[in-house]
Amino acid sequence: MFLLKLKRLVFISLGILLILSIISTAVFLVCMMPIPLYAKILMLILLTALGLAIFMIVPMLFFSDGKITPFIISFVHIFEDMKWICHSDLGYFIASFERNGDIIIYKQGFLHVKEIFTFNGNGYGEGDALTKAVADIIKSNLDSIYRERIRKENEYKEHRKKVDSLKKWDGYLDIQGRRDGKIKDLLK
Repeated sequence: MFLLKLKRLVFISLGILLILSIISTAVFLVCMMPIPLYAKILMLILLTALGLAIFMIVPMLFFSDGKITPFIISFVHIFEDMKWICHSDLGYFIASFERNGDIIIYKQGFLHVKEIFTFNGNGYGEGDALTKAVADIIKSNLDSIYRERIRKENEYKEHRKKVDSLKKWDGYLDIQGRRDGKIKDLLK
Protein backbone atom coordinates (compact mmCIF):
# COMPACT_ATOMS: atom_id res chain seq x y z
CA MET A 1 0.00 0.00 0.00
CA PHE A 2 2.92 2.31 0.75
CA LEU A 3 4.22 1.94 -2.80
CA LEU A 4 0.83 2.87 -4.25
CA LYS A 5 0.67 6.02 -2.16
CA LEU A 6 4.24 6.83 -3.14
CA LYS A 7 3.40 6.28 -6.83
CA ARG A 8 0.40 8.58 -6.57
CA LEU A 9 2.47 11.21 -4.74
CA VAL A 10 5.13 11.05 -7.46
CA PHE A 11 2.54 11.46 -10.22
CA ILE A 12 0.93 14.43 -8.49
CA SER A 13 4.33 16.00 -7.80
CA LEU A 14 5.33 15.62 -11.45
CA GLY A 15 2.13 17.34 -12.57
CA ILE A 16 2.61 20.22 -10.15
CA LEU A 17 6.30 20.57 -11.04
CA LEU A 18 5.41 20.70 -14.74
CA ILE A 19 2.99 23.56 -14.15
CA LEU A 20 5.41 25.44 -11.89
CA SER A 21 8.36 25.05 -14.26
CA ILE A 22 6.44 26.43 -17.23
CA ILE A 23 5.00 29.34 -15.25
CA SER A 24 8.37 30.17 -13.64
CA THR A 25 10.08 30.14 -17.04
CA ALA A 26 7.45 32.51 -18.40
CA VAL A 27 7.82 34.79 -15.35
CA PHE A 28 11.60 34.83 -15.76
CA LEU A 29 11.32 35.72 -19.45
CA VAL A 30 8.85 38.53 -18.73
CA CYS A 31 11.03 39.96 -15.95
CA MET A 32 14.05 40.03 -18.25
CA MET A 33 12.24 42.09 -20.90
CA PRO A 34 13.23 45.79 -21.15
CA ILE A 35 9.72 47.16 -20.60
CA PRO A 36 8.16 49.33 -17.85
CA LEU A 37 7.12 47.73 -14.54
CA TYR A 38 3.35 48.14 -15.11
CA ALA A 39 3.67 46.29 -18.44
CA LYS A 40 5.55 43.46 -16.71
CA ILE A 41 2.84 43.17 -14.06
CA LEU A 42 0.12 43.15 -16.73
CA MET A 43 1.99 40.47 -18.70
CA LEU A 44 2.42 38.35 -15.57
CA ILE A 45 -1.32 38.54 -14.88
CA LEU A 46 -2.07 37.55 -18.48
CA LEU A 47 0.47 34.70 -18.30
CA THR A 48 -1.14 33.40 -15.12
CA ALA A 49 -4.57 33.44 -16.73
CA LEU A 50 -3.17 31.78 -19.86
CA GLY A 51 -1.41 29.15 -17.74
CA LEU A 52 -4.64 28.33 -15.94
CA ALA A 53 -6.49 28.11 -19.24
CA ILE A 54 -3.87 25.84 -20.77
CA PHE A 55 -3.51 23.49 -17.82
CA MET A 56 -7.11 23.40 -16.64
CA ILE A 57 -9.29 23.72 -19.73
CA VAL A 58 -7.28 22.47 -22.70
CA PRO A 59 -6.70 18.94 -21.29
CA MET A 60 -10.47 18.55 -20.95
CA LEU A 61 -10.82 19.23 -24.68
CA PHE A 62 -8.57 16.28 -25.46
CA PHE A 63 -10.52 14.01 -23.12
CA SER A 64 -14.03 14.97 -24.12
CA ASP A 65 -15.55 11.61 -23.15
CA GLY A 66 -15.01 12.47 -19.48
CA LYS A 67 -13.49 9.08 -18.72
CA ILE A 68 -9.86 10.23 -18.52
CA THR A 69 -8.98 13.12 -16.24
CA PRO A 70 -5.54 14.71 -16.07
CA PHE A 71 -4.09 15.02 -12.56
CA ILE A 72 -3.62 18.72 -13.11
CA ILE A 73 -7.38 19.12 -12.91
CA SER A 74 -8.52 16.58 -10.36
CA PHE A 75 -5.73 15.52 -8.03
CA VAL A 76 -7.25 17.30 -5.02
CA HIS A 77 -10.84 16.24 -5.74
CA ILE A 78 -10.06 12.53 -5.94
CA PHE A 79 -7.93 12.69 -2.79
CA GLU A 80 -10.85 13.77 -0.60
CA ASP A 81 -12.69 10.48 0.05
CA MET A 82 -10.91 7.58 -1.58
CA LYS A 83 -10.00 3.96 -0.98
CA TRP A 84 -7.51 1.71 -2.76
CA ILE A 85 -9.19 -1.38 -4.22
CA CYS A 86 -7.15 -4.47 -5.13
CA HIS A 87 -8.22 -6.92 -7.86
CA SER A 88 -6.13 -10.09 -7.94
CA ASP A 89 -5.65 -10.03 -11.74
CA LEU A 90 -6.00 -6.38 -12.74
CA GLY A 91 -4.09 -4.69 -9.91
CA TYR A 92 -5.01 -1.64 -7.88
CA PHE A 93 -7.83 0.84 -8.49
CA ILE A 94 -9.01 3.98 -6.72
CA ALA A 95 -12.56 4.14 -5.38
CA SER A 96 -13.80 7.69 -4.91
CA PHE A 97 -16.85 8.17 -2.71
CA GLU A 98 -18.97 11.14 -3.78
CA ARG A 99 -21.34 13.05 -1.51
CA ASN A 100 -24.39 12.10 -3.57
CA GLY A 101 -23.70 8.40 -2.95
CA ASP A 102 -21.98 7.66 -6.25
CA ILE A 103 -18.89 5.48 -6.14
CA ILE A 104 -16.45 6.03 -9.01
CA ILE A 105 -13.70 3.52 -9.76
CA TYR A 106 -10.53 4.93 -11.37
CA LYS A 107 -7.42 3.29 -12.79
CA GLN A 108 -4.16 5.09 -12.05
CA GLY A 109 -2.17 6.09 -15.13
CA PHE A 110 0.86 8.25 -15.74
CA LEU A 111 -0.23 11.81 -14.88
CA HIS A 112 -3.90 10.90 -15.30
CA VAL A 113 -6.65 8.75 -13.89
CA LYS A 114 -9.12 6.87 -16.05
CA GLU A 115 -12.68 6.41 -14.88
CA ILE A 116 -13.55 2.72 -15.21
CA PHE A 117 -17.17 2.74 -14.02
CA THR A 118 -19.59 4.50 -11.70
CA PHE A 119 -22.46 3.19 -9.61
CA ASN A 120 -24.73 4.53 -6.90
CA GLY A 121 -23.93 3.19 -3.42
CA ASN A 122 -27.23 4.26 -1.85
CA GLY A 123 -29.82 1.68 -0.83
CA TYR A 124 -27.47 -1.13 0.19
CA GLY A 125 -27.82 -0.72 3.94
CA GLU A 126 -25.10 0.31 6.34
CA GLY A 127 -22.01 -1.17 7.94
CA ASP A 128 -20.98 -4.67 6.87
CA ALA A 129 -23.99 -5.10 4.55
CA LEU A 130 -23.01 -1.95 2.64
CA THR A 131 -19.36 -3.00 2.48
CA LYS A 132 -20.24 -6.47 1.16
CA ALA A 133 -22.71 -5.12 -1.43
CA VAL A 134 -20.26 -2.50 -2.71
CA ALA A 135 -17.41 -5.06 -2.81
CA ASP A 136 -19.59 -7.48 -4.80
CA ILE A 137 -20.58 -4.80 -7.31
CA ILE A 138 -16.98 -3.67 -7.78
CA LYS A 139 -15.73 -7.26 -8.08
CA SER A 140 -18.37 -8.22 -10.66
CA ASN A 141 -17.59 -5.15 -12.78
CA LEU A 142 -13.83 -5.68 -12.59
CA ASP A 143 -14.27 -9.39 -13.36
CA SER A 144 -16.24 -8.53 -16.50
CA ILE A 145 -13.45 -6.13 -17.53
CA TYR A 146 -10.91 -8.92 -16.94
CA ARG A 147 -12.96 -11.42 -18.99
CA GLU A 148 -13.18 -8.89 -21.83
CA ARG A 149 -9.42 -8.36 -21.71
CA ILE A 150 -8.81 -12.13 -21.85
CA ARG A 151 -11.25 -12.47 -24.77
CA LYS A 152 -9.44 -9.74 -26.72
CA GLU A 153 -6.06 -11.31 -25.99
CA ASN A 154 -7.32 -14.69 -27.22
CA GLU A 155 -8.75 -13.10 -30.38
CA TYR A 156 -5.39 -11.43 -31.01
CA LYS A 157 -3.52 -14.73 -30.51
CA GLU A 158 -5.84 -16.50 -32.95
CA HIS A 159 -5.36 -13.71 -35.48
CA ARG A 160 -1.56 -13.93 -35.07
CA LYS A 161 -1.70 -17.73 -35.65
CA LYS A 162 -3.60 -17.20 -38.91
CA VAL A 163 -1.23 -14.47 -40.06
CA ASP A 164 1.83 -16.58 -39.18
CA SER A 165 0.49 -19.58 -41.11
CA LEU A 166 -0.23 -17.33 -44.13
CA LYS A 167 3.30 -15.90 -43.97
CA LYS A 168 4.70 -19.44 -44.36
CA TRP A 169 2.84 -19.85 -47.66
CA ASP A 170 5.11 -19.58 -50.72
CA GLY A 171 2.60 -17.40 -52.58
CA TYR A 172 1.91 -19.62 -55.57
CA LEU A 173 -1.72 -20.27 -56.44
CA ASP A 174 -1.28 -23.46 -58.45
CA ILE A 175 1.22 -26.22 -59.26
CA GLN A 176 2.15 -24.76 -62.63
CA GLY A 177 3.07 -21.39 -61.11
CA ARG A 178 5.10 -23.08 -58.38
CA ARG A 179 6.94 -25.18 -60.99
CA ASP A 180 7.62 -22.14 -63.21
CA GLY A 181 8.92 -20.24 -60.18
CA LYS A 182 11.33 -23.04 -59.30
CA ILE A 183 12.57 -23.21 -62.91
CA LYS A 184 13.18 -19.43 -62.92
CA ASP A 185 15.12 -19.74 -59.68
CA LEU A 186 17.28 -22.51 -61.14
CA LEU A 187 18.04 -20.50 -64.29
CA LYS A 188 19.28 -17.47 -62.33
